[in-house]
Amino acid sequence: MDIKTYISSGVIEAYAMGTISHEEAAILECVMKNNTEVKKAVLEVQQIIEQFATEQAVEPPQFLKAEIMKKIEFGNKESTTAKIIPLNKAQSETGKP
Repeated sequence: MDIKTYISSGVIEAYAMGTISHEEAAILECVMKNNTEVKKAVLEVQQIIEQFATEQAVEPPQFLKAEIMKKIEFGNKESTTAKIIPLNKAQSETGKP
């Protein structure tokens, strides 16, 4: 396949968005190692997507961080009442693996 056709096929955009299979990603990564034009195109698309995401980002509400921190802080009522279940019952009873 011609490099220009490969670049315009949409595989680079799909790679940058993480929507291609592992096999296709491995092929593209191999092509990037051997072709600077493809590598440049991938970096350009990644930069464009990052720029777009930054421009379109929505600032979360001020109270949100406090709400999240309340739920994950150690020592709060929710975390101390949770039941601990050992992963290996035989090991926990005997103390040996």
